[in-house]
Amino acid sequence: MPRPNLGMKTFHSKSRNGCKRCKERRVKCNLQGPVCSNCSRRSEVCEFSATSGTSPGLPLVTGSPVRLNPTARSVGLLRRDVSVPSPLRAHPVLVDSFEIVMSSCLRQTIWIHGIIGNETNLWRDVLSPHMAECYYLQHGLSSLLSLHEALKCRHGAAQAQTTAYQHHLIASRLFRNSINMINERNWVTVLLFSISVIVFHFGSHQICSDDTFDYMETFHVLRMSLGAVRALSPFLSKSHFWPHIRFRVEQAPRPFDHEAQLAIEELGSLVASLPDVTCDNRNVQMRGFEGFKTWAYNCASCPRAWKHYIEWPGTVSSAFVQLLSEGDDIATLILIYWCAFMHRSPSRWFLESWPRRTAASAMRKLTENWTEILTWPASVLLLPNGNDASSGELFDYWPDTLQAIGF
Repeated sequence: MPRPNLGMKTFHSKSRNGCKRCKERRVKCNLQGPVCSNCSRRSEVCEFSATSGTSPGLPLVTGSPVRLNPTARSVGLLRRDVSVPSPLRAHPVLVDSFEIVMSSCLRQTIWIHGIIGNETNLWRDVLSPHMAECYYLQHGLSSLLSLHEALKCRHGAAQAQTTAYQHHLIASRLFRNSINMINERNWVTVLLFSISVIVFHFGSHQICSDDTFDYMETFHVLRMSLGAVRALSPFLSKSHFWPHIRFRVEQAPRPFDHEAQLAIEELGSLVASLPDVTCDNRNVQMRGFEGFKTWAYNCASCPRAWKHYIEWPGTVSSAFVQLLSEGDDIATLILIYWCAFMHRSPSRWFLESWPRRTAASAMRKLTENWTEILTWPASVLLLPNGNDASSGELFDYWPDTLQAIGF
């Protein structure tokens, strides 16, 4: 029975699917991750439960589109009269065969390296029956192909970037409207779509302008992706792909070098010894650091799998994320160290400059002089040591592309 209106503010019952802040306030949540409208208006950390709703963690993985740079706006990305791009079937890459297009797209955007022979056939055989009708994945992969073109080509980069954003928006909407639960039929396409969202956020933040770059957007996407991983893990661990994936992940990476180990210990000593920190904040900072240290040792200082990308952002507390959002120096220093390790991961086009750009942006937010503790991450990331690191030099990776886009 609805509660009568007695002159009080409008009452909303708790939403099972809403974010934690909206549930606490008993207000209606618009369910648009990574930051709902209420939390965005209040500049608060927005956190969804990994088990909320009928599709655990999945609608949240899509996130909100990255804020557009002025050039993308100028060409009408969100105008109603802009034509809707066709997904993979109409993509200029090998249009004669849809299966070839699909394989080529996956190879260029998600697989990258390490998948050969029988495993390639396994993925193709599983995807082929569903891919033709799975429009959210078609648009998701098409967004990555277009983004890849925007990063690498000299001519037409601005149009490719615009097309990438269009495909991403369409894919996110289709995914929210079509997936209610994970099952044996859709888990593979859901898995690849979830990965495509991560790739899109990494890649798009490599070419957006400085005034629209916000590493916290990507951090929230990585954080919420953990819910999808947990929901998909039972299916993946029973699949034919699992032995191949385990073999690649368990291959011995480069040794955990002595300098990295010393740097982690020095950072830990700093976090533990700082004066003038409230007890609550100190505990949050220490737990954030211990989680980072565990992550660094688990991936042997070289993130090389999708779970390595999302594990630390996904497991830190909401209180730590709040400190990070507020620009707390210690939380920011831990983030910079995490970026240094992310930079050591195997070369992938969507991660070429994101860790460096994020670290440079974070360094500029530091309020104290941390030159000594920044020595190691700055050397790994090839950044100036200090709080004046500029992200402008990061564009040296693709000067022709960025000039074509208008930066």
